[in-house]
Amino acid sequence: MIDNVVSKVTTSTDVLVVGGGLSGCVVARELSRRGTDFTLIDARARLGGRILTRTPGSKDNHAARIDLGPSWFWPHQRTFVALLQSLGLEQRVYEQAHHGDSIIEYASGQLERRAGAVSMAGSYRLDGGMSTLIDSISKTLDRDRIRLTTRLASFAESDSGITATLNTDSGDEVISCQTIILALPPRLLAATVEWQTKDAESTNLLNSISTWMASEAKITLIYDEPFWLTQGLSGDAMSQIGPMAEIHDATPRNSTIGALFGFLAARPQQRANNEDAIKQESVQQIQKIFNTKKTPSTIIYKDWAADPLTASSTDATARRAHPSAGGLKRLTISNRVIWAGSEAATQDAGYLEGAVNSANAAVQQLAAT
Repeated sequence: MIDNVVSKVTTSTDVLVVGGGLSGCVVARELSRRGTDFTLIDARARLGGRILTRTPGSKDNHAARIDLGPSWFWPHQRTFVALLQSLGLEQRVYEQAHHGDSIIEYASGQLERRAGAVSMAGSYRLDGGMSTLIDSISKTLDRDRIRLTTRLASFAESDSGITATLNTDSGDEVISCQTIILALPPRLLAATVEWQTKDAESTNLLNSISTWMASEAKITLIYDEPFWLTQGLSGDAMSQIGPMAEIHDATPRNSTIGALFGFLAARPQQRANNEDAIKQESVQQIQKIFNTKKTPSTIIYKDWAADPLTASSTDATARRAHPSAGGLKRLTISNRVIWAGSEAATQDAGYLEGAVNSANAAVQQLAAT
């Protein structure tokens, strides 16, 4: 594919940022503040990447914003907290629900109620969902510098810089830049992008780095009220049976509805083409665990393994694992190529904190060149 790069350049920019998730957005914000010429591209029709918030149909939908990607952060994650503060979002921070007992569902089917023991106690959420953060960052950016539904197909380096081929809705386009910042999952990069020195060794290394969220699926069940609270329960449950392996309260702040979300235990291959059955089984699981006959008014399902802009075929078959911090440090493509993204973080890889840390490191590396 590199040999077929069109020689005619249709546009240029100093820095091409690939990936409009949290890391790419933070990079773009910092470059904008420094007055650096850049273009941010993303294959999706929206910014945010794996940060995705949806509003279900409900009588209280102005407040019922549900995160289908990351939901939590922790006070010790200082870089992420500082980002929220810099955007004036500190007043929208609130604690994950943790008052009440938790429940364990054993493989035998037996239920055990435990005082406290809420697994996510001490974590925090963002009022309006994590997409509020992306919205706040995007408001600081020049929209003319953002290209959505635009995918990086290949890039090649010469003495004068980098030439990249982009796939857009209107066809292929060529853009020149001095530096390219890759803020997308390594496995997705290996599967979808070509470059001059790409070989089996680099591909294997990229594929060895787990993609955060790519093998996961989240299901959220919306109820008219948080009925579990009247039972002295926190909404927290762990199950050895499934379909949800863990369950948490996802009720939005100042909302009259109740919401429970769960991570599914089944592997991607088992979930494929099985959404309706999973939803039905999840409703039954909630009814058993929380001793209720209530049914949800809305069910929101997101399988990240079925999202081709997040997961590659490797993610569907690889062992579930957290990204290894600093794994990308072993691969140097060029001095003009800089890594970003949560998987590229040397600390807190696979967390929102890691995404911000890697973005800041990328900007610092750029400034040092």
